[in-house]
Amino acid sequence: MSDEDFELIRGSGNVFRDFGDPNADLEQARAILAAKIINVLDDRKLSVRAAEPNTSTRAPIWGTPVALCTYPEIEPGLSAAATG
Repeated sequence: MSDEDFELIRGSGNVFRDFGDPNADLEQARAILAAKIINVLDDRKLSVRAAEPNTSTRAPIWGTPVALCTYPEIEPGLSAAATG
């Protein structure tokens, strides 16, 4: 392949906007926040599970529908731990 086979297009700095996402700014903010959280966990050498006491947020239980981990009020009386 030669350089002539490609067209260089400069992005906007927001990949979500570049691909036409209607909530591009929100998605970009979420991605930046997630990256910062991951960096803090890495710096502190913490797993998501080990960070639970510091965040008041439960770590996801793999195999459990995300909605049950994130929004337990969807299924009152059904804990994520009981489904894992």
